[in-house]
Amino acid sequence: MGRALTGEMRRQASSRLPPSDDGRIYRRRVLIRSGSGYASADVEDTHHRFGVDITHCGGVVGGVAGRPLRTPWTTCPLAARSLEGFIGKTMPPSPFAALRQIQLAEQCTHMADMGALAIAAVARNILRRRYDVEIARTRSTGKLTHHANVARDEGPISQWTITDGLIETPGRLSGRRLSRAASWISDVAQAEDEIEELFILQRAVLVAGEESIDLDLYDAPEGSAWLPGACFAFQPVRVGLGRRNRGNTRDFTDRPNALLADLANA
Repeated sequence: MGRALTGEMRRQASSRLPPSDDGRIYRRRVLIRSGSGYASADVEDTHHRFGVDITHCGGVVGGVAGRPLRTPWTTCPLAARSLEGFIGKTMPPSPFAALRQIQLAEQCTHMADMGALAIAAVARNILRRRYDVEIARTRSTGKLTHHANVARDEGPISQWTITDGLIETPGRLSGRRLSRAASWISDVAQAEDEIEELFILQRAVLVAGEESIDLDLYDAPEGSAWLPGACFAFQPVRVGLGRRNRGNTRDFTDRPNALLADLANA
């Protein structure tokens, strides 16, 4: 990434993806905004709608509030209080670095990610930024491939291919495991925008598999498709307490502009 990858990753490209096996496209939109003493980040996709607001002073986080607006489980909103782990922490320009300062197991993954993006935006003086990710999933000879496009604001689209968790394209990153990007990102990227984009992609691919899962078939997190301990709602002490928020799934395959539509002019 950085200068060495700019030509390969940030080329002008068609947003057309190969047909997914189930005919659906996973879509995720992230909107980041900051101003004097505050920042916010919002995300929406098939199963989630979250936002996080932070205040800051003197280069540290002073306050943080989560907005769990559409959640898969009834216990997800309780994780908003765990965001207080950011308070008093420094504000690095990398969202990966921001997350290293808190205990992730006790966080809602999506709210923690938005907090990290808001913090990184302040550190880099980003006033407004929007990301749109679209992913098609295909399976061939037993291998699962995510074909992904990432668009930032009105700029060119970067294209990615990830098979069984390993990046295939862009070639400069071929063979690297996307889920472990935090451990190798500093070896291949110096540009902060490139690091942020990889963070956005990693998070989208992480949850894209949920697109094909009907969560309304489950009464509670316990017994569903995720591993206990993966996030706040799946910690052993509360995995049996939550209940499914039925009817909270949205299909944005043919409705990309419906994502965060109420913030379109924000």
